[in-house]
Amino acid sequence: MSSYKIKGIEEIMLYHFDMDAPKFFEMKMTELKKFIDDNYENNSLQVFVLSDEKVQIGDEKKIKCRNEYSEKNYLPKIEKNKIRIVSWEGLENTDIKIDISDNIQEVTIKIKGNTYGCMDEWGNRTFTDYTIHSGGKKINHSYFESESYGSVKEKVYYFLNDRGQLGSIGQSENFEEELSEIINILK
Repeated sequence: MSSYKIKGIEEIMLYHFDMDAPKFFEMKMTELKKFIDDNYENNSLQVFVLSDEKVQIGDEKKIKCRNEYSEKNYLPKIEKNKIRIVSWEGLENTDIKIDISDNIQEVTIKIKGNTYGCMDEWGNRTFTDYTIHSGGKKINHSYFESESYGSVKEKVYYFLNDRGQLGSIGQSENFEEELSEIINILK
């Protein structure tokens, strides 16, 4: 068994929840941002992003790799009078490795992507569910090990209502100004 670096996949931390619309609209903007950030800090989950069409496994010794990516929103429909908030953060650097048996020379990564209702709007092909196959058979107990570090590369707040209206705020934008516009859209 050898450990191989993976290129073409990054790690982000993501948090999503549904909030009562009246509560959302009543909160002060700074209070809402703190509420989202606190929940993100305590409840986010690790999500992978397919950052390159061609995933590469290994440096000196490479394993031929292809991926089969399918995508949909696996979250339930947003209930009436609810606002879905999706927030994610990616750091500058991600190191991802996988342990694979030395006799394997070719793999297929079968990925079930999840849009979370908005990730595709930002061009992110995100996923948590994947399986590794070789020779038409699933390789059991083969998982990505990842670590992210460095400065924040991307932080996004996304807001969706039950009528399909949405708005987002990126890290370089003025949160209060953008949220004010989004609130007008979502009401």
